[in-house]
Amino acid sequence: MLLKKEVIKINSKNKIKGSIQKSGNYWYAVIYVPSKSKGKKGSRQWFSTGIKVENDPDKELAKEYLKTNNAQLLQEAGKKAQEPYHFNITVKESAGNLPLMSDCIINWLADKEQDVSIKKTTLAKYRSIVNTQLLPFFNESGLYVDQVKKGILREYLRYLQSKANTKTGGGLSAAYIREIQSMLLQVFQYAIDDEYITVNPAYKLKIPKRENKPKPTFTLDETKNICNILDNSEEEYALIITLPLKYGLRREEVAGLKWDNIDFLKGTMHIINVRTRQEIRDTPKTETSNRILHLQEKDLALLKKHYEREEKKYRNCKKRIKKSDYLFTSSKATPLHPDTFSGIWEKIRNKYAFSNIPYRNLRTTLATNLYLSGESVERTSQFLGHSDTRVTKAVYIQAEKELANKGIGTSLYSFLDNNAEITQNIQETA
Repeated sequence: MLLKKEVIKINSKNKIKGSIQKSGNYWYAVIYVPSKSKGKKGSRQWFSTGIKVENDPDKELAKEYLKTNNAQLLQEAGKKAQEPYHFNITVKESAGNLPLMSDCIINWLADKEQDVSIKKTTLAKYRSIVNTQLLPFFNESGLYVDQVKKGILREYLRYLQSKANTKTGGGLSAAYIREIQSMLLQVFQYAIDDEYITVNPAYKLKIPKRENKPKPTFTLDETKNICNILDNSEEEYALIITLPLKYGLRREEVAGLKWDNIDFLKGTMHIINVRTRQEIRDTPKTETSNRILHLQEKDLALLKKHYEREEKKYRNCKKRIKKSDYLFTSSKATPLHPDTFSGIWEKIRNKYAFSNIPYRNLRTTLATNLYLSGESVERTSQFLGHSDTRVTKAVYIQAEKELANKGIGTSLYSFLDNNAEITQNIQETA
């Protein structure tokens, strides 16, 4: 269901290929540059075409951009791949007999992987940051753990803000940099516990402020229209869209739904499994995310219809495979990867001319509609499975600003009055 990557050879002699790929709302020209060092992987350099992802003609324009700017893109990609980041740092001599910073990172990660209390999804995030951000820098620097001071970390943060994004060649988001800094705090504390150092250089390190970009959401009327159209359609994956809109499910929660999580007799749905983009199957990250939601009669009927469709798909599958427990499967009756949801939503969105709002904002739409109904932060937070009400407040504050800009009062909305099942869910999860 995802958009296929459009690959166009542009220099077969040098084994460099160009492709058109989308990131966010724009098409990018991606150039692969082979490594000159034996045994090392090459790099992909991303260049914005400035063309928005809206319809097929725009994709053709992006392809034309790649062809027209061949020579220039190849030259710039080569330069970007070869240009190292120059760090303006003065390094003191190591005290000796101490491990490299890179070894401390590896040992810290190995220790975390032995901790049974840490969720699989958290470990996956740790591994990703270690392999893509921490080790590449500290391996190349060759610094010992006692040589890494605040000055070096400040330079490293500047690098993360300006050039660490391998996709765009620009900086990483403030939220991602905060996660890296949080991990560095833990790594240095690990080194302190092992008596390699006495001070944590990552402590009170000034880091970028979190970006509070407004998230576009659907209005209440738009939400009702989308649900009405999809509920009465024959779209195979309509529930992938309506479950976040009606019940506030996260992407990984939708992907993790199994048939034994649906109680057709009681009319409930138990959110107890997740499937991540790394194909990690686990329980929800926090206790508050483990919740039971009451289903509307219409949705129970749609789930029964979907079950029958899945059964037929499995029976017609030519290749005999183990029957999937998951609600949403591919044409080959295998569980859908969570990344396919955005592509499914894009196809449905274009088909019915819905507004261009990201899949991840469908859940935010429900939170906003609950705010407009006058529901409290605390009860909405419990209903959505937030571990901290501050997350919910951020959505409410955004909705409040939008209302102020539009000059509308919340009294115009009667969302909960028309959605008794949602009212019941909030009361029972509170």
